[in-house]
Amino acid sequence: MLGIALLLCLIILIIANYGAQTRQLNKELKASSKNVSTSIDVLIHSEKILSILKDNEAGLKEFIQTGQRKFITPLENSQKEISRDLGQLKILSLNNTYLLSMVDSLNFHINKRNDFFARIIGIYDLN
Repeated sequence: MLGIALLLCLIILIIANYGAQTRQLNKELKASSKNVSTSIDVLIHSEKILSILKDNEAGLKEFIQTGQRKFITPLENSQKEISRDLGQLKILSLNNTYLLSMVDSLNFHINKRNDFFARIIGIYDLN
C-alpha cells in the first residue's frame, strides 16, 4: 500500500512539473511571438519610408531635368506620411534603446536630406 501511495505521489509531482514547464514555455512563446510581430511592423514602416524616399529622389531628379514643379509635389506632400511612419517606429522601439537610437538617427538623416532637397529647389527657383 505504501508503494502505491509513493507511486501516486511521484505521478502527481511529474504532472505538476510538466504543467509548470508548459506554462513557462507558453510565456516564452507569447514573448517571442510579440517580438516577431513587432519586428514585422518595424520592417513594414521602414519599407514605407524607404519607398517614399526613393520616390522623392526620383521626383527631384525629374524636377531638375524638366523644371516642372509637378514632380516635387509628392515630395512636399510626403512629409506627413514620413512623420507618421517615424512616429510608429518610435512607438515600436520604446522598449529597445538600440532601435530607438536608430530611429532617431533615421529621423536626423531624413531631415538633412529634406533640407538638401529644399536647397536644391531654392537654387533652381532662383535661376
